[in-house]
Amino acid sequence: MTQKARVADPRSRLKELGGDVLSQLEKRKNPAVALPVRSLSNIYFDEKHKIIQLGTKVSQRSYMNVAHTKKFMQTMMVAAECKKLLDQKQNTTTSIRDLYYILKRTLPGTDENSFEEQADSDPVLEDIEAAMNTLRENLHLKAEQKGKLAGPIILKDLKFETQADGAKMGSSGWGIPSIVEADTIEFGKCDAHFILMVEKDAIWQRLNEDRFWQKHKCLVLTAGGQPDRGTRRLINRLQR
Repeated sequence: MTQKARVADPRSRLKELGGDVLSQLEKRKNPAVALPVRSLSNIYFDEKHKIIQLGTKVSQRSYMNVAHTKKFMQTMMVAAECKKLLDQKQNTTTSIRDLYYILKRTLPGTDENSFEEQADSDPVLEDIEAAMNTLRENLHLKAEQKGKLAGPIILKDLKFETQADGAKMGSSGWGIPSIVEADTIEFGKCDAHFILMVEKDAIWQRLNEDRFWQKHKCLVLTAGGQPDRGTRRLINRLQR
């Protein structure tokens, strides 16, 4: 199965999504949007890139389906806010937590909230990401940065034109950003023979203090628990 390239600028696709819904309303049709199925039945392992990818199955989320009505509204709200962020001249970004607060409100004339908690808005954002075939960072949204790295590697930030030496970052290590693609973070000289990924931040701190990475010629990483997206992507790139 051939995987389509990620969309770097999803503005036109978001506009198409809104335009399609508006067209359905003008024709007095039940507005619906097609979204990729994000379940185990629609994933496969990409042997070439060594990652799990979404398949081609899609489902319809329609306004007139009582089971979908609120979710349809939430989908439109998230898509509209993403388009608003992308259209700002200041190139503004925000966090997925802030997105939830921006969109949370009580609907006029009701006791119903648009979103009850962030656990409601996060899956909708993931639906938009999948439907636009993009990353949330391309929608100017970022998740919490948790990952750290220490060890003998040079990392070049192409956006800010800066360079970091993983062996000279002190007790805090190099903070792994959410976007670590080849056009953002470039690998320079690396003397590491292997990668050691540890779950707990406390263990990483101890290994860093003991300069384990120096004695054993390796990179030591942590995400302080469940790995965030940036850390997972960086490990995948390093492994390749």
